[in-house]
Amino acid sequence: MALAPAVLETAPNEFAGADLVEFYFERGLTDGLPVVPPTQEKVDAVVAALGGDPDFVECKVAPRWGSLTREVLAINMVMAGCRAEYAPVVRAAVLALTDPAFNLNGVQATTHMASPLVIVNGPAARESTAATDHRQPTPSSIAAAEARLGDVSPQKVEAVKAAMARAVEADRAGNQSACEQALADARRALGP
Repeated sequence: MALAPAVLETAPNEFAGADLVEFYFERGLTDGLPVVPPTQEKVDAVVAALGGDPDFVECKVAPRWGSLTREVLAINMVMAGCRAEYAPVVRAAVLALTDPAFNLNGVQATTHMASPLVIVNGPAARESTAATDHRQPTPSSIAAAEARLGDVSPQKVEAVKAAMARAVEADRAGNQSACEQALADARRALGP
């Protein structure tokens, strides 16, 4: 299976030494948050986990009712940092969101604020590492966040780092209340 030309416009050797996150940001393909380059190998692995046949249409997506093929879903999953093992959960979420009973067209076309939230529970959630994977920010996304936050003292940064570390440890231990408390501490450390 070959990726669509719109995804990889230049040969991979032309990217040697390039910051692909910045490349995607400059092209308007991301908001500056890290993205994973959709290599053929990664996309093929996700397509296989979705059941093979890259041209298979999983669903039609509102509001323009475009066909979502397994290949397009796989490319988006890879760029978002999904591993092939996440495919069944992401596929189930996409199918739920595009089910006519959910009325995604109404959610997408409303002038009122609406934002779907998918909560994964049960064996799939416990077996997945998606909730505990750590994504590293890029220098430009850090700079953009700092610009939005304004002047942040080193003491505030250290307090937030310590609170976030406590939140991660509590989450790994399965202690939801301690995790929530640590996140609240991080918000307080940042101030208004």
